[in-house]
Amino acid sequence: MVLFSIPSVQTFLGKKATNYLNKTYDVGIDIERIGLTYSGNVDLQNVFVKDHHQDTLLYANGIETSILNINEISKGNPKLGKVFIEDLTFNMKIYKDEYSDNLMTLIRKFDSKKEPSGEKFVLTTENIAIKKGRYRFTNENLNYTKAVDYYNIDLDAESLVVDGDDIYINIDALSFDDFRGLKVSKLKTCFSITPREMNFQELVIQTKDSDIRGEILFSYDEGGLDDFENDVFINADFDRA
Repeated sequence: MVLFSIPSVQTFLGKKATNYLNKTYDVGIDIERIGLTYSGNVDLQNVFVKDHHQDTLLYANGIETSILNINEISKGNPKLGKVFIEDLTFNMKIYKDEYSDNLMTLIRKFDSKKEPSGEKFVLTTENIAIKKGRYRFTNENLNYTKAVDYYNIDLDAESLVVDGDDIYINIDALSFDDFRGLKVSKLKTCFSITPREMNFQELVIQTKDSDIRGEILFSYDEGGLDDFENDVFINADFDRA
């Protein structure tokens, strides 16, 4: 445990992990340091992920997690326990004349390097917490490219599953400020997104002046999110608004 607290050892481990990931999966990931906490959790410092255009996809000042099954990491199926992320910047983008966002492009790189067993990349966590986060989503195929810009994000969630192109997460409490001026004090939902639908079940949205409860389903053909106004069908059922 003392060995992993030495800065030079942490830097060495960070470089080893960085080189392995970039060489094996042809990605752009940089981890400055890797250490162990006194509770036995893995502590990653200054994690930087580039997308396929060499722009910033993700940056985190610190990521702390417990690893439930270390053997599954080498197989491309990381199983994590509690995950805590501090000072997160997450920039999702669909580039001009492309039809997939940069996150899905990254995930497919992990899929493409797996053994020919047909298995997909699968990431699972028991719990995930984010403090002081920012999330942006832009689509360069639209006239107004900036679709989402949330800051001051605090998140408490569980059961995150990234299964190839499909993402599932149970959000217990999410708060954020929107660049248009909206401040959400609490959002709670069972959320999923696949290439053909985005589902908000048991949805609760609370602001200073409103309390919205219901369910929303967005359905579309694969690639339909490129033209949200024309290609996405919305089915919403609200109990209270």
